[in-house]
Amino acid sequence: MACINWGHATAPKAIAYRIADEGWAECEKYFPTWREAYDHADRTARGKQ
Repeated sequence: MACINWGHATAPKAIAYRIADEGWAECEKYFPTWREAYDHADRTARGKQ
């Protein structure tokens, strides 16, 4: 996950990246809150997408 520090109120606050086997990253999803981003990362790590 990465922080997005965009100033306007409706901007996403976090973004999830997926690292491919070749080592490059692709944008997976934007999140309106950090809590949603953390929950997504936890589910993904546990294989419960």
